Amino acid sequence: MAKRIKKISRSANPEYRGRHRFEHWQVDNQVYFITARCRDRSPALAWEAAKAVFWSRFDHYTVEFGFVPWVTSLLDNHYHTLGHLREGKNLSKRLQRLHGSVAKLVNDLLPNPFPDFCRDAKGKKYFDGCIVCLSWTLSEVVPDALIERLEA
Repeated sequence: MAKRIKKISRSANPEYRGRHRFEHWQVDNQVYFITARCRDRSPALAWEAAKAVFWSRFDHYTVEFGFVPWVTSLLDNHYHTLGHLREGKNLSKRLQRLHGSVAKLVNDLLPNPFPDFCRDAKGKKYFDGCIVCLSWTLSEVVPDALIERLEA
């Protein structure tokens, strides 16, 4: 039985300037690679207090939305996480709450806070970075013989 896939895109147009537009896919019982960065590539997470805020909120929303992180790395201006999410419908809510609360709480700690911290460089009100479905990655890598096989 095929999985139900809910696609979320910023536009109904599948292409932008001749290139495929990125989509966010919400799929139940799926592995996700998620990456997001601070606005304007600001090193807002460089301070230990900011890192503590991130980890506190990350742990909180991981439990609340049933995300099981396998590996997560936090750098001064972005993070990456690879993990499993049982219910795909929780993906957007988890990211909105994680990114929104971290942005607000860390912004309050910064020596020069952003006056309009909740917008991106284009002025839109969202925090999502790149969300990539691992099954798509594997479907591209294995057939092209970049890897011979993947073992659990």
